[in-house]
Amino acid sequence: MLKLLDGLWEINEQRPGRTKAILHAIAAPGEGGTTSNQAVSEIVKRFAFMAQQALVSLGYLPDDERRKLEATVALLISRPAWERLRYGHGLPKELAQDAIADSLRATIDSVEKRHPRPNYNAPRRTEEELRQLYESASKDL
Repeated sequence: MLKLLDGLWEINEQRPGRTKAILHAIAAPGEGGTTSNQAVSEIVKRFAFMAQQALVSLGYLPDDERRKLEATVALLISRPAWERLRYGHGLPKELAQDAIADSLRATIDSVEKRHPRPNYNAPRRTEEELRQLYESASKDL
């Protein structure tokens, strides 16, 4: 998950203007018309997809708990979280990433304490497979 976060944030760092435009579209839905609303919807779906993929090893969780965790992870890895930490709080990239990583660990640890892992064989994916999944989920952004 941390490699995913690093990749996402690298994109944000390389194209901050585009990221801010996307954030504006998210913050002011409806102002850009139907096309803008569809783009925002696609962005939200892609972050949800990435959170699902990152948490595949926790597939044993009850549905409500898994959905809540996926939503929390999607929020933490999203562009608004990046923008708030980097510009709202003025954190350097490394500290902002550490803050998100700490939050992710604490959240996942908390869920795992409440729901101990049974004998569950989660699907194993290589870094390249995850990269391809991410790239296919990120097309047209």
